[in-house]
Amino acid sequence: MPWDVEKVEMLKNEIFKFKFIPTVIVISPKGKIVTMKARTCIVDDPAGDSFPYSRPTFLSIARREDAIIVHKDGREESLQEVCDRNEYVALYFSAAFCKPCKTFTPRLSAMYPGIQSAGTGASEVEGARAAAGGGGDLDRDTEGMGSAAPSEGSAALAAEESKTETETEELPGTTSRFGSEVIFVSADTDRDQTMAYAEGMPFPMLAFDADADASADDAGIAGTKAAGAPPSQQLALACGVKKIPQLTIIHAPTGRIIHRNAKAIAAEPECAATEFPWLEPVAPLRSAGPALNSTRCVVVLADKLTDASKADGLREALRAVATSRFEQTRGSIGQTRFFFAGPEDETAADQVRMACD
Repeated sequence: MPWDVEKVEMLKNEIFKFKFIPTVIVISPKGKIVTMKARTCIVDDPAGDSFPYSRPTFLSIARREDAIIVHKDGREESLQEVCDRNEYVALYFSAAFCKPCKTFTPRLSAMYPGIQSAGTGASEVEGARAAAGGGGDLDRDTEGMGSAAPSEGSAALAAEESKTETETEELPGTTSRFGSEVIFVSADTDRDQTMAYAEGMPFPMLAFDADADASADDAGIAGTKAAGAPPSQQLALACGVKKIPQLTIIHAPTGRIIHRNAKAIAAEPECAATEFPWLEPVAPLRSAGPALNSTRCVVVLADKLTDASKADGLREALRAVATSRFEQTRGSIGQTRFFFAGPEDETAADQVRMACD
């Protein structure tokens, strides 16, 4: 490429928005970004077997034979089987070394029984299980219960994620789905530490892979796009994990991501587990979290309005637009998110104003 400092600066700061060099970016023949982090992929896969290092899809990982889910009673089944049986799957990326994770885990654990039966009464769930011929084999134990900084290439990554997550397909197997499931995906590298941490969770976990070599540091989960990467790393890549804890909600029949990180939503005191997967197209601004840095957002700031009727009118107008958009995209990664700031969102609204000044 002919040297032109202005063009280089435009590519770096306006188009790809990366901060550090060397950076290797792979672009498809149609001009879409395949990955912003090919340099790491090249280090992990020097032979180039996984080129062009496209992001793995949730459905392709679900079909892997080594994607094994371990239930609290020790029973094992494939991730695909879990998807076949449920309408929604929530992947909880967490680790014992992570203090914010240990704060959020009890909250998620307490919500788990409600999440399992969300949208379906408990008796209806049991009836559906019996009708599906699952019997006792489908019973599950239900006892007990930081905002990310802007990442390099966040805008370009959102475009990449949008492309990837639209490539969905139907899982084979049963078409009768009911209820939802939460699955713990560990970012720890020590088996004993992982199992001790999982003991306090009522939901199943992705089987720990001793050979994962998934080094977890204070930047989140570090993974690889090499073809032989373990399921935990591939799931982290498919879900765009940068920091933990992360609670990614997926529509199991299509593999489409509904919420990349619903942790902020679930942490809200007024959040009801029975309303899972929290598909309200307009969310309160205080629950936006990392989405403001990594996703295209429409934000209406009405926190200063003293006329409640005007605020309600603005909220309803935004909901009408968001609902139409939401039905088209199902809230997938990289798609537009809608947030409304009322009086209770004043602190978050002021932070947005400062960022936009």
